[in-house]
Amino acid sequence: MLSVLVASVAAFAAPRAVTPLMAAGSGDVQTIFTSCGDSTYILQRLDSITVNPYPVISGQPLNINATGLTTADVVTGAKVKVVAKLGFIPVLTKEIDVCTQPGISCPIPAGVNSINVAQDIPSITPAGNINVDITMTNGDGAKLACLTGKIQVVKA
Repeated sequence: MLSVLVASVAAFAAPRAVTPLMAAGSGDVQTIFTSCGDSTYILQRLDSITVNPYPVISGQPLNINATGLTTADVVTGAKVKVVAKLGFIPVLTKEIDVCTQPGISCPIPAGVNSINVAQDIPSITPAGNINVDITMTNGDGAKLACLTGKIQVVKA
């Protein structure tokens, strides 16, 4: 459901962001992600995220583009843990191998990088404002990212 979206976002996290990053999309409501990391995290800056369509439509394809700055390579074995809730009700708890996601090839070299991924969103995905908490570790165990945000999902 949201695994590719959050893997894409986590792949370019913003550990020292001062302001939330808004995701551009086809809808009027924006997705906001903020950092819960600190200066010890490898991924230093999230420059942009485009989520299309936005709001996310249950049962339809989703395209994500993310650009950001890393200070070290993201290597094989990098994992992202995703906890998504509709209010206080968990709708997804999952650990994802970042390097096996469609559109992502590891190692992702240090520096400014862009990734593009596409994912079909299952029709059983509930509508609403989904709270998403993301933590990511590199293949060597180093802290990569920590993000929190909301994703609006609507029914087709």
